[in-house]
Amino acid sequence: MSVAIEVDSLSKKYRLGEHQAAYGTLRESLVHAARRVTGREHVRQGSEIWALYDVSFQVPEGQVLGVIGRNGAGKSTLLKILTRIVAPTAGRAEIRGRVGSLLEVGTGFNGELTGRENVFLNGAILGMKRLEPEIMLVDEVLSVGDAEFQRRCLGRMEELGNAGRTVLFVSHALPAVAQLCDRAIWIESGQVVGDGRPAEVIANYLHQTHSSGSERTWPEDSAPGNDLARILGIRVVPHEGMPPGVIDVRHPVGVEITFRVLRDGKPLFPKIKVLDQEGAVAFNAMDTDRRWLEATTPGDYVATAWIPGNLLNEGSAIVEAAICSIDFPKLEHHAAVYEAVSFEVLDPGEGDSARGQFSGQWRGVVRPLLEWECERG
Repeated sequence: MSVAIEVDSLSKKYRLGEHQAAYGTLRESLVHAARRVTGREHVRQGSEIWALYDVSFQVPEGQVLGVIGRNGAGKSTLLKILTRIVAPTAGRAEIRGRVGSLLEVGTGFNGELTGRENVFLNGAILGMKRLEPEIMLVDEVLSVGDAEFQRRCLGRMEELGNAGRTVLFVSHALPAVAQLCDRAIWIESGQVVGDGRPAEVIANYLHQTHSSGSERTWPEDSAPGNDLARILGIRVVPHEGMPPGVIDVRHPVGVEITFRVLRDGKPLFPKIKVLDQEGAVAFNAMDTDRRWLEATTPGDYVATAWIPGNLLNEGSAIVEAAICSIDFPKLEHHAAVYEAVSFEVLDPGEGDSARGQFSGQWRGVVRPLLEWECERG
């Protein structure tokens, strides 16, 4: 298969803190030149930063490649080199085919024209007669615009991919990358640290950059609790084939609480609260089994709460855990840990979750897969 994009040992270095007047007037340029000759211009020594360093990859014709990474990782610098906006410090980048680009939507748009008119204007500047590029370079198209705009952009990229066009798609919208792309690369600190199937690359990215801890333990003398009960450990049961702290939205996820009952007393039971990354409560849940109706015998216990698959929305989930008794009309917390553990919920984008074929933003703390009945009237 022919190669549409080839990047070989690509590097880009910037110097910070130095005077670099890229768009000065002729008079300013002559003045600075004279000062340098006479030694009267003070040159500030700046630091150097590698926005990209030794990046290499190939994109075959017809492949849709997603590029993910944190802000400042080097993703946009890569696209600016590919579109010849900036020159690399070292290495080379080759594109074989007619290119269309959409970089940081809003940049270069004329406010006096409609969106459609701006698209045709940019297409004319790029030399396209009917906006039919062989290769599309897209940067953060989902970071602006309303839901309808995002839906149309995603639909158009999906059409291009299905038509055998080559697409390089940079985005923080991980569900869209998982669903639209054949392959993903992860850039961190200017280097490629992951390359492969989108679901696997995204899972590793989330584990390394977002997970704040999926397991915690405490020694007995400092374990949270009172003279009746103490929590010794909390963990998110890992999913097979997934990094720790990352779970597949389609499968149940277990929250395991290890606790110790120190003496005879009230009937005790475990409880969890699950919140999203904004602090909104998804739900509270407690074990209502009849075994907790009688006074709890002293000893060690391990309780696991299973959250059903296809319930939580994508993103970060935070778990609070407690060992409680009922003090009607309230719950009495004998041991509690707030923001105890967290995990990342990932949708691989294979079409069999509550998301279906939709790859845009899905609002809400939960996203259940419901059973539907429909009859034609």
